[in-house]
Amino acid sequence: MAQRYPFGVLGDSSLYCKGPNKKPRKLGNRLQELLGASVWYEAIACAGVAQLLHRIRSGPEVGTLGVSYFGNDIMLGPIKEQVEADWREFIRAVKLKSQQAVFVIGGFAAKYRGLELSADYDHNLEYVRSLVESEGFYVTDLRQKVQKWRLCSDGVHWHDDEKEDVCATWVRLLQGEVFEAPFPDFPEETEAVEEDSMDSLESLPKRPLPLEDSERQAKTKTFSVTVFRQNPYDRLGIRMEAVSGEGYSSAARVRKILEGGLIDRWNRMQEENGLHGWGVQVDDVIIGMNGQHEFSTSSLEFQTATVLNLLVMRDTSYIEA
Repeated sequence: MAQRYPFGVLGDSSLYCKGPNKKPRKLGNRLQELLGASVWYEAIACAGVAQLLHRIRSGPEVGTLGVSYFGNDIMLGPIKEQVEADWREFIRAVKLKSQQAVFVIGGFAAKYRGLELSADYDHNLEYVRSLVESEGFYVTDLRQKVQKWRLCSDGVHWHDDEKEDVCATWVRLLQGEVFEAPFPDFPEETEAVEEDSMDSLESLPKRPLPLEDSERQAKTKTFSVTVFRQNPYDRLGIRMEAVSGEGYSSAARVRKILEGGLIDRWNRMQEENGLHGWGVQVDDVIIGMNGQHEFSTSSLEFQTATVLNLLVMRDTSYIEA
């Protein structure tokens, strides 16, 4: 029988630092000292989720698992379907191998200027965070820490001087401390969009809910969001500024459809006959055009709009079931 550890930390090279000689300085021993307990520690250079999946399957059971992922396999272009499939399998494996888990899904293009990463990197990380959070895990990007931590001369790995703070941060995470908001309401680049092109939550029109079942309606919490694109050829993105409180966790699931290319696949599946009914449901979230009971994703209005007002409903009866 494999040894069971009180703590485990699994991830890519974000789990070690580099000194002047450019040799990795791993964190395992220091984590064990600070936690006062044995730690299963695996830091895999250049690892993507496929490598993490392979390792966790062959690894031991742990009480509390920390996962560190900085997107080696999603740096270039839209996220691939295989990567998404591997993430779903990895999440299942985490549930089997740990009693509880915390995820650091960090990194942003501006931090790694030498790599000349595009906005795809940031969007892909947002999608992965949303995917993991939708499974009930605590997810953080540690944005304030990542902004602060210095990189070594290669412009990629943490500088050796940051080792103590990196270790201390992981100890706090493994002990259940929550760091800031899990991730920003919307990506930084959207902040530059003209404010008058977006409606705030308060300014959105109040519409009757398109539901037939009054009992289900009573158990449904609603909020509105605005999706946008700069021109009709862009993928739809979601502006999260207006989403908070009851809507926040549900909004993460909205990204399953509106980001990561899923909206494009949704369009292709529906292009022959459009949407039957007024919207689409993902888990406990229902999405439809605000004020419309039915629309076609192949319609001219949908395909050319640069701003779409969506009604998003969180069906709490789904959770209770």
